[in-house]
Amino acid sequence: MFSLWLELVGEKQKTFLDNLNRLEKLGIIESTETWLQLRGLRDQMVHEYIDSPEVLANALNQAAQHIDFLQKSMDNVLFDLKSRRLS
Repeated sequence: MFSLWLELVGEKQKTFLDNLNRLEKLGIIESTETWLQLRGLRDQMVHEYIDSPEVLANALNQAAQHIDFLQKSMDNVLFDLKSRRLS
């Protein structure tokens, strides 16, 4: 999502971390650190074999606590695209 947004608004794409820092600076995301934490949770749930239901439940609960953060990030992208008349 963010790569496409960066392309649409004419931002030069760099490394994932540089892109997140740019998104934070532009106000699209509130925190690069939070985004990195959520990415780590995603990797844990998707790419790592979790043999303990408790570990999986803990990861899902942690992710669920950030639904508002994720929703706000998406809302910011959509608002920005509308304000630029790109949507």
